[in-house]
Amino acid sequence: MKKILLFLTPIILLAACNEDNPQTVEKEDYMNVAVNWVPETVDNDGDGYARLRTLLIGLRSASGKGTGYARISYKGKDWQTGYLTYFVTPALSAAELDDNYYYLKFGLPNKELPHNEYDIQIEAFVAGSTKVGEIETYHIVKFESADED
Repeated sequence: MKKILLFLTPIILLAACNEDNPQTVEKEDYMNVAVNWVPETVDNDGDGYARLRTLLIGLRSASGKGTGYARISYKGKDWQTGYLTYFVTPALSAAELDDNYYYLKFGLPNKELPHNEYDIQIEAFVAGSTKVGEIETYHIVKFESADED
């Protein structure tokens, strides 16, 4: 019996490694971000600095499936430091982009940004990963708080 097993072991290993049966390893899907600003803003004093503005965020992947999230950060015009996180979306499906935008309001009821010009950065991630996919940056976005409007 031992001789039979010793004889069959190499045959079984060869069959498992046969090129006709390649094993595939799925690589991590790359997330792209789709961003649109809603044109309507709230700017009561008409100075060009909005106290409320809405951002639509969607995710796309090369495979057309998968789940990801987006991190939205901001940085003031004259800041020497890096970006500060404003918001992280819940998990978003990358399969049906048209129906899966996340609406994020800058200003009340969320955090208000004081009177300044900001760079807004949106980073896309695959769910469960910290590897950044696509990054979109918008420069000179003007915000102010409700008290300043």
